[in-house]
Amino acid sequence: MTHGTVTLAVTVAILAGAIFQVASLDLLMMGGLTLLLLFGVLTPAEAFVGFANEAVLIVAALFVIAQGIRDTGALDFLVRSVLGRPKGTARAQLRLMLPVGALSAFLNNTPVVAMLVPVVLDWSRRIQVPASKLMMPLSFAAMMGGACTII
Repeated sequence: MTHGTVTLAVTVAILAGAIFQVASLDLLMMGGLTLLLLFGVLTPAEAFVGFANEAVLIVAALFVIAQGIRDTGALDFLVRSVLGRPKGTARAQLRLMLPVGALSAFLNNTPVVAMLVPVVLDWSRRIQVPASKLMMPLSFAAMMGGACTII
């Protein structure tokens, strides 16, 4: 088999695994990387060069911090005290966007959004606002906050 055929087969297998939720995405991706290594499509240096990138390590560390914050219940305090129980979609969006923008001014946008998605989903159910009306403002607020500083 040529390298192109192997790569295409691995890509299709990963996509199928993701669509049918055979395993978590991280396991599927690492499995695909391992297969490409075993079939000689990638050298070990090529396969792991991305893990040596400082930005990847920083984002990974921020995901660990975000999970720790979520596990401690600090986000529940944020939801109760800052987000509250607004009346209407526009007020809910405003109450969401201000603290998210402030957080993402000092933290990386990706972990902020990843940390808050489950919180916003629960909050949207409690205040009876469609989650679809809050997810885009969550993302936009994170981007705006991230653009406010050069951190």
